[in-house]
Amino acid sequence: MGCRGGSSVKKRRKRNSSRFERIGNLISLALVLGAVGAAGFVWWRWEFRERRFDKLIMEIAPRYGVDPCLVKAVMRRESRFDPWVYGRHGEIGLMQVTEGAGQAWARAVGRRDYGRSLLWDARVNVEAGSWYLGRAMGRWPEGGEELRVALGLAEYNAGYGNVVRWLRASNAGRMEGVGGSGNAAGVGEVAAIRARSGGPRRSLKGQPRVPPRQTEEHTS
Repeated sequence: MGCRGGSSVKKRRKRNSSRFERIGNLISLALVLGAVGAAGFVWWRWEFRERRFDKLIMEIAPRYGVDPCLVKAVMRRESRFDPWVYGRHGEIGLMQVTEGAGQAWARAVGRRDYGRSLLWDARVNVEAGSWYLGRAMGRWPEGGEELRVALGLAEYNAGYGNVVRWLRASNAGRMEGVGGSGNAAGVGEVAAIRARSGGPRRSLKGQPRVPPRQTEEHTS
């Protein structure tokens, strides 16, 4: 009788162990599927977030003579495509446009209804930012595209007066250290965006990584 009872206990223990093992496997499977689903959702959300302004960029950037991939790289670094970002120095929106830059854009295009709050509108923000960047690059026609991009981004970051002062201080006009160490819109991001969009892979080697943040409007 004792032997038969011991065998029954062992069978029950084995069944319980098998049941717990199945439950553990199901939990593990659920965790794996949940992790994969979460990763897929994050990827989808980022893809949507990154591409949702493509049509707007493609429409506006060429109007001001700016490579759409460059505008997108600036936007990606500064706001991560979040139109509600507010900078430490009052920069607003997708391209972190300052009030001074917005006012200069409004005067240039004859936008009489302009007000600072309009910079929260994605279209207005991309318009003002692309105009400012295009104007900044247009000040430097000599030296080829790479230098125009470098100096244009430097002006977009710190203003025309500061760029001129840096160039004078460099004697030979070298771009060493222009814009400081917190540089943005780098070679890798522009090239990667061009590759994803199927655009031309033009070399931007040597382009400084300058954060697109205008400190003030310079008219000189």
